[in-house]
Amino acid sequence: RGSTVYEYGNFKIDFDSRDIRFQEALDVILGLWTTEGFNYHGEFYQVDNLTIAPSPLQKPHPPVYLAVSRTAASVDVAVSRDLPILTSFSTPEADNLGIFSLYGERCAAAGKEPNIEQMPYFRFVYLDEDEKEAREYPREALTWVRDLGGYRRTITQGDEIDVDLARWRRTRPEAPATYESELETTAYFGTPDQCTRWIGD
Repeated sequence: RGSTVYEYGNFKIDFDSRDIRFQEALDVILGLWTTEGFNYHGEFYQVDNLTIAPSPLQKPHPPVYLAVSRTAASVDVAVSRDLPILTSFSTPEADNLGIFSLYGERCAAAGKEPNIEQMPYFRFVYLDEDEKEAREYPREALTWVRDLGGYRRTITQGDEIDVDLARWRRTRPEAPATYESELETTAYFGTPDQCTRWIGD
């Protein structure tokens, strides 16, 4: 559905309409995948007697995951639609585990099987036989990813192409997390044995 203002502002679309737009778009996609002569009349999307071809081979439809980064409301949408969830690679591990726990609780309350073990889990991973090298080598790349994400959250129009990230870093509105804290909360950077243990845990 998008998470930053400029993704909507560039097209003169109200950012606050993103939730209902997403819900309707998902209704249309799933409807077209599963129903011949599909009809839909929402606030933003209208479809009359439409059939797509070829129809998906997978039944009832190809896998669909709902991205959930922080809010309980998104978890509730996933549960109500019987959709598995995806968490963010940039969300601290404790928060992600809390989201999965909440998803499990909401599924149990609804009498549904969560199947959490079937859901992908994203972390930054870098391996090296030398632990110090494994932790230090990705510093520049991870910092760039984090800072570009921070910049994207501050713009209301335009894009991040050719942005002077160094200049933005000097004037950014809030200090970012330190690289060291990210190593502890969002990344598996270490030896093969360490990463195997972290994933197993």
